[in-house]
Amino acid sequence: MKNVTSRILLVAIFAVTLTAYSQQSSPSTASAIPANAPAIKTYQLDSKLMTRPMAYTVILPANYETEKEMRFPVIYMLHGLGGDHKVTKLSSAKYTDQQRVIMVFVEGGNGFYTDSATKPSDKYESYVVNELIPEVD
Repeated sequence: MKNVTSRILLVAIFAVTLTAYSQQSSPSTASAIPANAPAIKTYQLDSKLMTRPMAYTVILPANYETEKEMRFPVIYMLHGLGGDHKVTKLSSAKYTDQQRVIMVFVEGGNGFYTDSATKPSDKYESYVVNELIPEVD
């Protein structure tokens, strides 16, 4: 009986905590994202080397659109095994803004950014060097 009472008490505490947490006011989307925030955009390049569309994500600093004459350095971010081009850390956007750089998150599949010797349509290295970089530039 004591064990059942402890479990009921634990579930009740969990329920009260969950209810209190869910009722906290969260900022609206409009006020949470400042007007001059970095822009995160996903693009798609129709790759001839990869023989398929290849997505990539770009983070532009907040002042990118207003400083038309400014040349921004570009950092190409290569994910690890099992990753993809999608931006999962907003700290990247903050870094982009602070350092005044453009970050490009590249889709590399599980090919280690090399041209495959066995799959003719997996030419990740050639795709990045010959198609993606000129596209971004």
